Amino acid sequence: MKLSHFLIPVALPFLLSVPLAAQSVEIAQIDFQSDPFQSSSSTSNQDLTLKLNYGPSLVSAGADAGWSQSSGTLFARAMQLSGEPILALGKSSKNLPEDEDRVIETASFIEFSLAPKEDQRISLDELRVRIGSQRLAQNEKRTESFTTQFFIRSSVDDYQNTLGAGRIYLGAASSASNTHWEEIEVDLRSDPSFENISKEVQFRIYIYLTTSEPNWLQVARVDDIVLTGTIH
Repeated sequence: MKLSHFLIPVALPFLLSVPLAAQSVEIAQIDFQSDPFQSSSSTSNQDLTLKLNYGPSLVSAGADAGWSQSSGTLFARAMQLSGEPILALGKSSKNLPEDEDRVIETASFIEFSLAPKEDQRISLDELRVRIGSQRLAQNEKRTESFTTQFFIRSSVDDYQNTLGAGRIYLGAASSASNTHWEEIEVDLRSDPSFENISKEVQFRIYIYLTTSEPNWLQVARVDDIVLTGTIH
């Protein structure tokens, strides 16, 4: 028996009228190739205002924390050459909550804020931060092993909860090392606090070290901060 072929009608005009969800894109980036503190804006997106600040403990560090033109990164040494501490010291190399609470009190952080225009809203999907650790050298001085640790919090809950964390271990040596890099990736889509934002939201990257002997040659770095989401 020969089968007949039938075409099933499709309501094409109806399908085309269904609005598509806004696609998540990169809405802000700081790459630190130029001094972010001298630039009026660190993003090319004209619908956003992006600002960058240091926490008080890094501001008071002078030349031992800031923007490095040679590496195109932000950096902070564990302490000043005089022995004055810059970064807080943790008791564990595993990003424990009790260490994080103590670090918050020392205010050793990098802060950046994002704000939409008055008639705009933003929804954030993901935050990516490139973190680094480096051992410098001076007169064959031995530097003890250390773990550089980072964690991220936000103003949406008054900096109460950690969004993401990372750590990098470097062994003891008297020679310099290359910068060792890792990336913290934070998925913001599951938190409704990051949807339909109409006012400024701040993120803080807290930095601290765990080591038996902090010194001037232990360096933490931050590079390439990227936020993805939608503007509507």
